[in-house]
Amino acid sequence: MSFWAAAALPADGGAGCPAGAPDTAVMSAHGAAHTAAGTVGHLALCGASLVLALRLGTGPVPGPASPA
Repeated sequence: MSFWAAAALPADGGAGCPAGAPDTAVMSAHGAAHTAAGTVGHLALCGASLVLALRLGTGPVPGPASPA
């Protein structure tokens, strides 16, 4: 959901990206909301990856199949 929010809110242009954008140091409210939403989504994705790694890393180690 937060990535959708970040996509819906336009980011501020700056530092020459996109071409012709002014070089400003002030972030607008919608630019700050875009950054915050993206940050929340990225942290949630990192947390989910850690939980999944811990969950899958505690099981038995798969080895070669034993002959029947």
